[in-house]
Amino acid sequence: MNKVLIIFLLFFSLIPIYANVPTQEQLSQSLESYQNGVYENSIKEYELMILNGFNNPYIYYNLSNSYYRNNDIGRASLNIERALRLAPRDKDIQYNRNFIAQLSGEPEQNIAEHIVSKLQLILSLNELVIIVFLLTIILCISIGIYFLKQQRFFLNISIICLVLFFLNAGLLCLKAYNEVILEEAIVLSDTQVKNKPIKNEDGAFSVLAGRKVIVLSELGRWVNIKLSVDGFSGWIDKNSIEKI
Repeated sequence: MNKVLIIFLLFFSLIPIYANVPTQEQLSQSLESYQNGVYENSIKEYELMILNGFNNPYIYYNLSNSYYRNNDIGRASLNIERALRLAPRDKDIQYNRNFIAQLSGEPEQNIAEHIVSKLQLILSLNELVIIVFLLTIILCISIGIYFLKQQRFFLNISIICLVLFFLNAGLLCLKAYNEVILEEAIVLSDTQVKNKPIKNEDGAFSVLAGRKVIVLSELGRWVNIKLSVDGFSGWIDKNSIEKI
């Protein structure tokens, strides 16, 4: 009975992630546009899929490729980052993300940042939520059975589940902080970052299209941002960025 319950919960937890898939006709039309070099049409078709609620990593991946071919590095970077959050272990998505990051002038990470980045590629946020939820149920059931029957087998199961729970919960906290609490955005076009949120203020430094930044605060049409790797901060027009 317990196994049936776990399978039931897992199945219905995964439905919102994978059930929303475009039709073959929609995918064929967008792919045909891309192959024929009509990237504007390909972009419109993929954007329409997303607007209709198709939250699929491979749509974002193909949309990123279309924007790249259309010489829009900013939106190519934005959509490959969205694809990576949904499918962090996909090698093609990882490769494209690293390639675009180089084009946008993102510096190399230090050892600590590199380790954190690698940890975030193990599982997606949705997968971690499901795993932690299931481990919590199994842990409660195994502890309950152990106290009732005093069998060491269920104690061992409880210990294993507890260790796995803390490992996955820690990774979930890391992912939730970086993808939910920490507001990250992509610079859509080459622009100047100012020291103050004033139109006539001289630019402090420039950032290339596609660069990932952290949003610190907002003031009217201005956004205070910090570069995600080297840490420089300043003010930028709100229309120059889009949140991931």
